[in-house]
Amino acid sequence: MSHMAACGRERRTAYCQKEPSSSQGNAIVAYVDSLATSVQRNEMTEPVAQRRWIEFGSSQVIAEGQLNAQQRSLTCRTYGNITNCN
Repeated sequence: MSHMAACGRERRTAYCQKEPSSSQGNAIVAYVDSLATSVQRNEMTEPVAQRRWIEFGSSQVIAEGQLNAQQRSLTCRTYGNITNCN
């Protein structure tokens, strides 16, 4: 976990030198760092930290999908008394 955290931090630092960093990205780095620190302090095992990281990533993907679905505009067509929206 510590190697993954260090690699991610290095890649993000390089990216943020070209583009502005986001608060969401900062929060992700902080979360991964906290997982790595917990493993180093023997507060959790490596497999538990990896599972939490996967769960976190999955929850982010789900949340992003829900947001995208909410942001899509609906197209509605009315035929007589029936309205269909897509």
